[in-house]
Amino acid sequence: MLLLSKEDIRKVVTMADIIEGNKVAYKSVVDGEVENPLRTVIPGKYDGSFVFMPAYAPGLDAAALKVVDIFPHNPEQGLKTSPAQVLLIDGKTGYISAILDGTYVTEARTGAASGAAFDILGKKECRKGAMIGTGGQAACQLEAMLTARKLEEVAVYSRNKEKREAFAAEMQEELKEFGTRIYAADSADEAVEDADLLITVTGSSEPVFDGTKVKPGCTVHLPWAPTSRTSTSWIRRCCREPLRLSATPRTR
Repeated sequence: MLLLSKEDIRKVVTMADIIEGNKVAYKSVVDGEVENPLRTVIPGKYDGSFVFMPAYAPGLDAAALKVVDIFPHNPEQGLKTSPAQVLLIDGKTGYISAILDGTYVTEARTGAASGAAFDILGKKECRKGAMIGTGGQAACQLEAMLTARKLEEVAVYSRNKEKREAFAAEMQEELKEFGTRIYAADSADEAVEDADLLITVTGSSEPVFDGTKVKPGCTVHLPWAPTSRTSTSWIRRCCREPLRLSATPRTR
């Protein structure tokens, strides 16, 4: 049995690989080629909960189980809110083949969903990207955006000035291979203005920017939100011009 950390996974697969894998996975679900039952949630003490997400792909002779635990008070102890693991199971024998860092798998898969959306729905010629939110999901979201389209610049914004500036500086170094200028915008409106691609990595159910600033033809992706219906409704309510809108399907 393999124990695969974030570093181990990144050595063998790229974001481009994960984007293509996402496309295959979504198509397999639509075509009824996988079993993807509803998640099981077990409430725990300390305001926590244990979440189990199984899936089985007969065509791959593989099953998987993601275990993600939600403990909102973890940051008080210097721990992540949502620790996670993924178990890969041999579909022929039932034995566990590998345990993967589920936090990174979740971040990478969710980011790749945005990459797939931009690759399929986005304009071929794009100059500027924008991202609202700089939390745990943001780094992979940004990497996926840059993988899907060659961009000159990406503006990032979050409410905390120090955090967004630190994030932009870190990503500028980490993603320098793309040759894109990554900078912290002074406001959400400044970030989205003239953007060709826009990601909102926020759970807010209320508008966080002036939708009239979103230019016609912009592709907006909502990878993480309270509900897709809530998010798309406020985007549509705020934006007066035509735009391409997509939301990541929630893992069951």
